[in-house]
Amino acid sequence: MSADDENTPSLSDLLSDVKPLKQDTITPVPPRRRKGVSSSVTGSFIRADNMDRPDSFHRSGLRPATLKKLRRGELRPQRTLDLHGYSRDRAQRMLESFLCHCVSNGHRQVLIIHGKGRRSEQQISVLKQMTRAILTTTDTVLAFAPAQPGDGGDGAVYVYLKSHH
Repeated sequence: MSADDENTPSLSDLLSDVKPLKQDTITPVPPRRRKGVSSSVTGSFIRADNMDRPDSFHRSGLRPATLKKLRRGELRPQRTLDLHGYSRDRAQRMLESFLCHCVSNGHRQVLIIHGKGRRSEQQISVLKQMTRAILTTTDTVLAFAPAQPGDGGDGAVYVYLKSHH
């Protein structure tokens, strides 16, 4: 044993003044909303699409040529997110994070694969509904439209995002 070991306090000496906490529960703090993901959008900011395309959306001010290219799949996705197999809550967190990441990295055209809901009990795509709700309330989303069959068709959506300044 060296002289340094003799002068070093033991673990029990170091912990002798420690007292148990009076409260044994922790109250969780709700997560903060990420920049670029808002929970509401004013009605005047959203322009309704044609009634024959209920699965598409665009904000006022978007050039018609850009929307047309998006719908035709001519704006190729720079990034893709596949939400298959995830719970609604996990998919929501992934989608919000993905959108923030894409905007901050300058990716404007993305593809989100949510599935068609064929394996759900009522043949309803819960993830499709959740995805649409988030996309229509996220201020960085300028437009979205169903993907072409080769990219997932009704089980996926093309998204056009604001540019990062």
